[in-house]
Amino acid sequence: MVIPSPATLIVLQTLATLSAVIPLSLIAKHSGLSRGMTCLACLLLCLFPTLIGGVTGGVHEYALALPLLLWLFWSLEQKSGWMTLIFAVLCLCLRETMAVYLFTIGLYWLLTCGVGKDATDKSQHRKTGILLMGASAVYLMIALVVLTYVGKGTLITRFDNVTGVYNTSFLTLIQEIVMNPSVAIYEILTPEKLYFVLFLLLPLGVFPFIIKKRTNAVFLLPLLLLNLLSDFAYHFNPDYPYAFGMTAVLFYLSVCAMAQQQTAKSPAFSVKASVVSAVCLTLIVGSFFASNQSYQLDYVAFEQAEIQQITEVLDTIPADASVSASGRLLPHLTGRHTLHSLSQKVDTDYVVLDLREEWQVVGEIGVSVDAYKEKGYVVVTMVDGVVAVCKKNG
Repeated sequence: MVIPSPATLIVLQTLATLSAVIPLSLIAKHSGLSRGMTCLACLLLCLFPTLIGGVTGGVHEYALALPLLLWLFWSLEQKSGWMTLIFAVLCLCLRETMAVYLFTIGLYWLLTCGVGKDATDKSQHRKTGILLMGASAVYLMIALVVLTYVGKGTLITRFDNVTGVYNTSFLTLIQEIVMNPSVAIYEILTPEKLYFVLFLLLPLGVFPFIIKKRTNAVFLLPLLLLNLLSDFAYHFNPDYPYAFGMTAVLFYLSVCAMAQQQTAKSPAFSVKASVVSAVCLTLIVGSFFASNQSYQLDYVAFEQAEIQQITEVLDTIPADASVSASGRLLPHLTGRHTLHSLSQKVDTDYVVLDLREEWQVVGEIGVSVDAYKEKGYVVVTMVDGVVAVCKKNG
């Protein structure tokens, strides 16, 4: 309300994402890490490639998954029931699929209940894990029913590559995974998805694997189910915040590994070598990844004439008109009562088409001026190869 601009959302989302260093530092302090190691862990998070890609990939609710999951881990470490409840609820408010992360964290807590110092601690640890698992499972079932019968449906169609397009349901998905696991394995082990896994694991070096706990394997569940099983490209693309959930998990495990290595009387050289290797790998991979994002800065720096053309065309649309527009042009058109993405296929007073092929987004490929002419629209303004504005005739 103070600064009504789409850029405000990007800035606020970036600040909210970077706030994850607060719970991470508290987890590190609780684990007994030195101040220097804590600062290094927070630095690694700020430079992490998926964080860079997530905050530059647009506004998305999943961006809050990183700080909220780390706050949840911290509240669990503090054995604070109220704080755990608050952050669990906030996680579930992001999206129904966050229940998978909570279920996995609950399972992890249940399997590690033996770490308590006495019977009371073990019992509390076990109860917390069971409650998280049960609450997240119930929530997920309720959310799926509500979305199916009251809302606009679930995102189960993103798993058509496993279930097939004619019989898509969560029960079918589970059945296919159990009865025909080769299909799931085939869909998971594609080059693009292995590349995504490398982007997640390589920057942290060996830290997530220092602790040889079999219980750590439970975190493969959200990675496989939410990121790798689907063929929806955004799920395994480091340019989008769908990787933030696993990023939170990996940094929690890394801090635990650092703390164990520091307190297990490991040689000082091995601790420093691990930290240095993680920092170096993060800088190398992060720099490589950041360089791929430079096309946005290059466009702003060298295409001012085209930007001016687009701005002048969009400013001719009446403020009270309903508009459908290509995804890249939506931010400039905000502030009006009715605004839709072209992919929603809603009839509006005006339609704005982005004619730059290199900037087209998923769902808009193949949309053309001629197609809208057939629907009764007339071209009001057009800059060849750049942008076109169509108005509904009559």
